[in-house]
Amino acid sequence: MIRVYAVVLCLVFSFSAHAMSTGQMVSIYKRLTAANGIRVAPALVVQQDDDINASTSVFRITVNTGMLRAVHNADEMALVLGHELAHYTLGHRGSTPKNEYAADARGAKYMQKIGYNRCVGAKMLQRFGSKGSKTHPAGTSRYKAL
Repeated sequence: MIRVYAVVLCLVFSFSAHAMSTGQMVSIYKRLTAANGIRVAPALVVQQDDDINASTSVFRITVNTGMLRAVHNADEMALVLGHELAHYTLGHRGSTPKNEYAADARGAKYMQKIGYNRCVGAKMLQRFGSKGSKTHPAGTSRYKAL
């Protein structure tokens, strides 16, 4: 079995009591990929950007420093990373509400497999509120679906 982990880290300056360190995030990511049989994992990149966002492209998962500061615990980060890994494993090449719900559901299964609590992780979606976009359903709707 071959696993590829390419991690590119930018400097993370965090003043929030809830912030996730890049080391904690990488540890969760490695556990998620190993436990879920993802043989060739996308590169995990931390991008210096205050937007609370994470994204997946063909061979890369990018987590903004704004997201690192926004998560309150490891369960929330496991849901974020599980969601992005699910986009990768499901072959999503664009964001639609249907893809977001599918990635939420699969990502929740991925995180539960390594002992994280999907209900605790989903609290983050609830904090995002009722504002959605053309590509992403409202956080409250996603929370209820999980």
